[in-house]
Amino acid sequence: MGILKSKKILMVFSDIPFPVNSGNRMRSLNFIQAFSDSNDVTLLCFGDDRKDVAAFDEARTYFNNVCVVNPYKNIKKTGFKERIIASLKCVPWEISACYSDEFQEYFIKLITEENFDIVFIRYANMAQYILKNKRNINSKVIVDIDDIEFVKRKRVLTIANFKNLYDKYRQIINNIILEKYYKKVSFLGTCIVCSNTDKTYLETEKYYKNVRVVPNSIDVEKYSIVKDYTETNCEDKVILICGSLSYLPNIDSVIWFVNEIFPLILKKDKNVKLQIVGLNPSSEINALANGTNILLYPNVDSVVPFYEKCSLVVVPLRIGGGTRIKILESFACKRPVVSTNIGGEGLELIDKKHCVLTDSPTKFALECSELLGDYAYARRLTENAYEFVKTKYDIASAKEVIKSLLDE
Repeated sequence: MGILKSKKILMVFSDIPFPVNSGNRMRSLNFIQAFSDSNDVTLLCFGDDRKDVAAFDEARTYFNNVCVVNPYKNIKKTGFKERIIASLKCVPWEISACYSDEFQEYFIKLITEENFDIVFIRYANMAQYILKNKRNINSKVIVDIDDIEFVKRKRVLTIANFKNLYDKYRQIINNIILEKYYKKVSFLGTCIVCSNTDKTYLETEKYYKNVRVVPNSIDVEKYSIVKDYTETNCEDKVILICGSLSYLPNIDSVIWFVNEIFPLILKKDKNVKLQIVGLNPSSEINALANGTNILLYPNVDSVVPFYEKCSLVVVPLRIGGGTRIKILESFACKRPVVSTNIGGEGLELIDKKHCVLTDSPTKFALECSELLGDYAYARRLTENAYEFVKTKYDIASAKEVIKSLLDE
């Protein structure tokens, strides 16, 4: 890689990306740290800098300039007529619903006055501000689409229970429009995804040409404080499931595990406990906790102590896109993992070497029980997984990939 010349970069986010308390924000931080190194970087985002003082103070340690728009002002109300108009323009209603005139004006002012070399868009929904101003933008555009949302929606459609045919076909049509929106976004510049699986998928569509992979990654060294996996961990029989608990794929995964898999595990050993840890649990998740063998820990300061005490991590995702940072975290914490194939998608995992991959509830339960009773097997998985995450998904390698985009 050649010597990087300092660049002027505008980074556009849907919210303030601090504190770093979720997988999405961990990915955002990788871009922020890589771009802010020796460059003049401006942040434009929705937020309330009077309410989230600490978050904005942290942002200012990375950005030369922080521009914020109140998310509750000037958001257009979208009625049926507005949704139809947006759909005809290939903009899904949920994206047009978060459009802000004030944000648009701020965006135009910045790109007109500041002459940025690069405009970086985090999430495809924020690309609507680029699409409305293509003629005014002379900068190079990079869009991190992260998860391919329309692929995730297609998976939702396969398992969703709709009240009526109208709801079902409305979702199908909206997903078709969403896919067309993504294709429009792909014409703006470089599209970034988080795995070769996603890159291959997009490149099979003739509209996607300039697709690059920036993998989700973690700071492996940060997890070195976690105590090693021991026989005591195995004997304690504590299963951990974690993630954002207001996110539909995670809600579905927890409910599926509790209803279909956990009872089978308890049949073999009634002493096994399940700990559910994450942000903002939905009412459905709250209802699952019974205070005895299913325990809920919402909005904790850190999930690391729960990794340290657990015997096993499960990732029973049936829908979703991108790659799972929670699996990388589990590997860095040296904890064995049982996951569905969708849960492990995009990470190039090898079944029974790095973790266990299965989609059958019966086999999922059987593998969990086996790992809870076989320390040598669990320890072998954790050692292989740690070397895997350290070699392929450490934050340093991801930052180099991001910096190479600037060099180009």
